[in-house]
Amino acid sequence: MDSKKKIYIYGIIFGIINALLIILVILPLIKEIEKSPKDLILQKGQLLSLEKKEENFADLKKVYQVHQADFENIETFFIDPETPEDFISFLEGFAQGLPASIKISFASEKKEETELGPVLAFNISIDSSFPNLLKFLEKLENSKYLIEILSLNIRKAGGDNFPSNVNATLSIKVLTK
Repeated sequence: MDSKKKIYIYGIIFGIINALLIILVILPLIKEIEKSPKDLILQKGQLLSLEKKEENFADLKKVYQVHQADFENIETFFIDPETPEDFISFLEGFAQGLPASIKISFASEKKEETELGPVLAFNISIDSSFPNLLKFLEKLENSKYLIEILSLNIRKAGGDNFPSNVNATLSIKVLTK
C-alpha cells in the first residue's frame, strides 16, 4: 500500500472513531447538561413548596396551642343523645331562676340527621310573665349548647286575673355528639 492510501484509511478510521465518540459519549452528556437545569428548577420549586408547607404547619401548630382549651371544650356544645338529662336539667335550672313553670318533652323519640349533624328535637312549654319569658329565650340563645329554635308560639294565659302571664310553646333542635 502506498502512503496516500494508508493516510486515507487512517483518516477514515480516525473519523469513524471520532463520530462514534461524539454519538456515544458527547451527545448524551450534552442532553444531560440540558436536562440538569430543568431538574434543578423543578427541585427548587419542590423545596419551596415543602418550606411553605413547613411554615404553614408551624403556624397551624401555634393556632392549635392557642385554641387547645377551646378544642377540648367543644364536646360541651353537644348533648349526649343517650342521656340528655344534663340538657333538660340545664333548661329547668333556667326556669327555676325566673319563676316560670316549664314542661319539656321529646318531639321525636329518635335522633334526626341534618346537614350540621345529628340532632334531638324537643318541645318546651313555659308559663311565665312575658319579661321572664324573654329572659329565658335570651339565656337559651346565649347558652353553650348549639340550639335551633324551629317555632315559638306565645299566647296570653289565665284570662283577666293575670294579664302579664303568657304561655309559650317552643320547638327546638339541639346538636348531639
